[in-house]
Amino acid sequence: MNPFTISFADLGLRDEATAGGKGANLGELYQARFAVPPGFVVTTTTFSAAVAQSGISVRLHALLDEIDPSDPSGLGRVADRLRSLVRELQVPLELTRAVRAAYEGLGEDVPVAVRSSAAGEESTSSSFAGMNRRFMPVVGARDVLARLVDCWASVYGARVIAYRQLMGSVDEPAIAVVVQRWVSSCCSGVMLTQDPAEDGSRHLVIEASAGPGEAVVGGRVTPDTFVVDRTSLAVRSVRLGTRHEGSLSGPRGGGAARDHAGGTPVLDDDQLAEIAQTGLLIEQHYGTPQDVEWTLDPSQRLWIVRSRPITLRRQADPHQ
Repeated sequence: MNPFTISFADLGLRDEATAGGKGANLGELYQARFAVPPGFVVTTTTFSAAVAQSGISVRLHALLDEIDPSDPSGLGRVADRLRSLVRELQVPLELTRAVRAAYEGLGEDVPVAVRSSAAGEESTSSSFAGMNRRFMPVVGARDVLARLVDCWASVYGARVIAYRQLMGSVDEPAIAVVVQRWVSSCCSGVMLTQDPAEDGSRHLVIEASAGPGEAVVGGRVTPDTFVVDRTSLAVRSVRLGTRHEGSLSGPRGGGAARDHAGGTPVLDDDQLAEIAQTGLLIEQHYGTPQDVEWTLDPSQRLWIVRSRPITLRRQADPHQ
C-alpha cells in the first residue's frame, strides 16, 4: 500500500482522520457490501505533505494571520489569495504516480467523481458538508490531478474559513479527496431513513428527480417527494416536483428542468421499496438514522453514493 492513496476496500469508519468523513463512510459501506461504486481516497496526510514540500506553509500562515473575523469582504480577498497559492503548488511526482495508478485501477479513462472529504463533515454535531468542492464527471488522470488540487484549495474558501473560526478549529486544515467511479444516472436523489418532521417516525422520505443527483442535493430542482412506511414499505404520499428534459445523464450532464405537476412520478412502487429497504439496512448497519444519496443507472441498478447521519438541516453545495 502506498502512503498517498487508499482503496475503499481498505477503509472503514476507523479511518476518518486519514480519509475524512466522506471517504471513511464510503469505505465502510463498500466493505459492508452495499452497492457503492468503487474508488479510492487521497489521504489527509498527503495534502499536508504536498503543502510542506512545496514550501508554501509559511505564506499560507501569514495570509491566515491577516484575517479579521469582523471584515467579511477582507476575508473574501484573503481566501482568494490562499486558494491561488494552493493551486500553484507542484504535485509531488510520487503522488502523481500513485494517483495515476489508482485511477487506472478503476478502468481505462473511466469517468469519476472527485470530491473533498474533511474530517468531521459527516457528524451530527458539526457539518462541513457542502462547503468544499466536488467535480463530476472527470475523465483522465491529468484532469483528476487538477481537480485534486482544486479540492485542496477549497479548504481555504471563505465559508470554510469562517465556519472553522466559528467552531473554534485552530488546527492546520487537513482534507482528503475521494475519487469514485461515476455512475451515469437515469434517476437520483436523497433519502432520509426517518422523517425529521415526525417524532418517533414511522416513515422515511425519498426525494427523486430524473438525471444526476447533484440537481437534487444542490437544490436546483424541486424533486418528487415520497413518504414511505418504514415497516410495510407502502407509499403513503407522493408530491410531484420538476423533471429533467433528458432522462439520462451523460458526461456532459443532464437537461433543463421543467414542471411536471400532474405527471407520472419518476419512481414506481417497486423501485421505492428497493431504495427504502436499502436505506433501512444502512441505518441498521450504522445504528442511527441516515441521510443517503442514491442513483439508478440506465439499467435501473441501484447505487449508493453517500450516507451520513441525519442532521437538522442538509447544506446545499454553494459551488453547484
